Amino acid sequence: MFPILVGLVSALSFALLTHLTYGPEGLTDYFWAQAVFWALIASGVLVYAVNRRVVCKVCRLGERLPSVGPLCRGLAYCR
Repeated sequence: MFPILVGLVSALSFALLTHLTYGPEGLTDYFWAQAVFWALIASGVLVYAVNRRVVCKVCRLGERLPSVGPLCRGLAYCR
């Protein structure tokens, strides 16, 4: 959840700075500003998804190998 929050905060900060620099039409008239705004949000979601899948794969491997099992203690539940 933390990467998503960081992505949203950085996107909102970028939107605020764009508004202060280019005025109210900063995010609507410039394609690059829209692309950066949505890329910041998407990067947070992507980092969250990749981290969650790696943890789940390690935990599933831990079911088969007893030596990997202790690595999964205290981690998020994998669906």
